Amino acid sequence: MLNNSLGYCGIIVYPFSAVLVAIMEYTWIRTGQIFHLIFLIPVIGSNIFLCLSGQSFENTYESLVKTVLDLPWYEMSPEMKRNYRILLAQIQVPLRYKGEPLFDFNAQFLTYYLKGSYTLSNFFVNFKN
Repeated sequence: MLNNSLGYCGIIVYPFSAVLVAIMEYTWIRTGQIFHLIFLIPVIGSNIFLCLSGQSFENTYESLVKTVLDLPWYEMSPEMKRNYRILLAQIQVPLRYKGEPLFDFNAQFLTYYLKGSYTLSNFFVNFKN
């Protein structure tokens, strides 16, 4: 229950973070000062780290699933086959690094996040008064 409550905060935090990155990119492009880049790198870096960690977790889980599916179950004893069926049922549920209830932190989310901030910063740069 608590995890879902905190996850709803992500509805505001992650889009706001993309807007913040876009504003920092815009000010860096307009001013050209390295000072703005110093704040931009940790924000983008932390999101990249979070999403790539989630993607690594998904890739590791998929390799575990592939290993379990490739086991020679037909050579197992009847007791081991029962245990194998239980394990097979457990791995059918995908594991993801989630920001409950909406976000899966993986490479796809990182792509959406970076595309959103890039699009918004381009809008700011090309906006005519």
